[in-house]
Amino acid sequence: MIRCLLMLIILSTGCSRPTKPLDPLAADTIMAPAYPRSTMGDAPTERVATELATLTKNRQTPAGEILFDRCDVLPPVRSILPYGAGQYEQQTRLPIILTTAPGWEKLDAVARQTELRALFVAISQSTQSLGSVSGPTLTVVNPRGWQVAWMNDAGTGRPLFVGDGDD
Repeated sequence: MIRCLLMLIILSTGCSRPTKPLDPLAADTIMAPAYPRSTMGDAPTERVATELATLTKNRQTPAGEILFDRCDVLPPVRSILPYGAGQYEQQTRLPIILTTAPGWEKLDAVARQTELRALFVAISQSTQSLGSVSGPTLTVVNPRGWQVAWMNDAGTGRPLFVGDGDD
């Protein structure tokens, strides 16, 4: 019985065909970006994206330190937002990802929430001119890429922060 088992193992390992190795990409090959900016869609959306980048770069602490190093505005995307128990609604949202700067760390939890809600309201006002977008979805990440906050509605009384050292 053991001889048969060993014979089957030996035969099964010798029956496979050798695979052809894949050729690596040439060093001078230029790949398209994962999220090409050309998919932004239309000129008004691109104009709003530029305004939002400027708006967020100008945010500072009371001491004059900048709050956000980077603002990435992605092309509009359909999102499913939960409302109540089991009901869902699809909306086209403008995803915005903000990367925090050292000034963000100087604010306490209350100041961060106040700043983020005020920024969300200002961004929402900028996106109202876009007929194809229901509003923004704001995600705040730290320089390591960890999510700090996420919001798609400034009117909720719930805490905005997901781990950021403030419980």
